Amino acid sequence: MRLTEAGLDIPQEPLASEPELALYAHLQNERDDAYSYYNALLNSLNSFCSALELKSKYYK
Repeated sequence: MRLTEAGLDIPQEPLASEPELALYAHLQNERDDAYSYYNALLNSLNSFCSALELKSKYYK
């Protein structure tokens, strides 16, 4: 929702019924540090969203 409100065209159909759980399950299969990596991904996404929101606020 944040990405759409900031101006990105995001498909509305869900890719998975619970995408957060699907991502975490995938990371558990691929990495020993799934929890840390998952949190790092969420922090990166949040930072990206915040930057995009600022850009869309000041540079319309």
